[in-house]
Amino acid sequence: MATFLVCALVASLFIAANLSVMQSVKSEHSGLWMLATSLLAIAAFFAHRVIIIKYGALRATGIVDSLLTVFTLLIAWYLFQEKLTAVQWLGIGLYLVK
Repeated sequence: MATFLVCALVASLFIAANLSVMQSVKSEHSGLWMLATSLLAIAAFFAHRVIIIKYGALRATGIVDSLLTVFTLLIAWYLFQEKLTAVQWLGIGLYLVK
């Protein structure tokens, strides 16, 4: 469970960096958003590196990559009110249960 939580944190950092880029495009304070993006991306890179060293590249990268997809779908649904299909909800559920 600890591995999952650490990988979820890393995936969240990557997604937060991407959301920050999207916000910088439509904000008048784009310089601050790009600074936030840079800091989040650097934090995500180093956190990913730490879990690769601790848990091994295949295990850590597989979990983080899968969580990126799940978290992206959930953020699109929650923040942007996008409609997820039944197949997408099934995929999220299956991944989180496994």
